[in-house]
Amino acid sequence: MSRINTVTHIGKKVFYFDYSGCMSSELPQIISEANELIKKEKEGTVLTLTNVEGMHFNKDVISLFKEQTASTKQYVKASALIGLGGLHRIALDAVTRFSRADIKVFQDKSEALNWLTIN
Repeated sequence: MSRINTVTHIGKKVFYFDYSGCMSSELPQIISEANELIKKEKEGTVLTLTNVEGMHFNKDVISLFKEQTASTKQYVKASALIGLGGLHRIALDAVTRFSRADIKVFQDKSEALNWLTIN
């Protein structure tokens, strides 16, 4: 199963990045592929949903997400995140402060998709 997919919800395309349980060694390749896909889209139009459930965060992982978020920010209209545990919020705070991206956190995929496609 690919960790990068697109889903259509209420007629809108959403990039779904499934990093759940992902090992840090897998991230550089997956993030590179995700960036390539995002940068093929028109600026300000991309909707993203990222699942980080069960991921282990360290400074290298946080740096990768900071770089990804900053480098694709101009393409992204809205971003949602699911699977965020208590300590992961510290990592999210670091990413959003660095990139100045607005990332909304949701409890489940359905709720996140609804928010992304209605707004």
